[in-house]
Amino acid sequence: MTQTAYCAFPNTLRQRLIQGECLIGCWCSLANPISTEVLGVAGFDWLLLDGEHAPNDVLSFVPQLMALKDSVSAPVVRPSTNSTVEIKRLLDAGFYNLLVPFI
Repeated sequence: MTQTAYCAFPNTLRQRLIQGECLIGCWCSLANPISTEVLGVAGFDWLLLDGEHAPNDVLSFVPQLMALKDSVSAPVVRPSTNSTVEIKRLLDAGFYNLLVPFI
């Protein structure tokens, strides 16, 4: 199977979830773009960049998102809280797959 880089639009992760496809992913809690890139090369369907239980914030999420630009893995981000301001900042940074805490 030939793998190509994850395409942001249309949101193929969302489409695959709606179709009921079994997807395999990994949680990234190291706040490091190098480890995120290595996980992206591993070929997971999705990678969750955790901001609730890891030392991530908007500034550390951006290099990790950039590290996944050629990856087949769909980036998913979990903000530290259910904060409208933080979520808007993540959307502005380029994230659109979110796992929002406390929902």
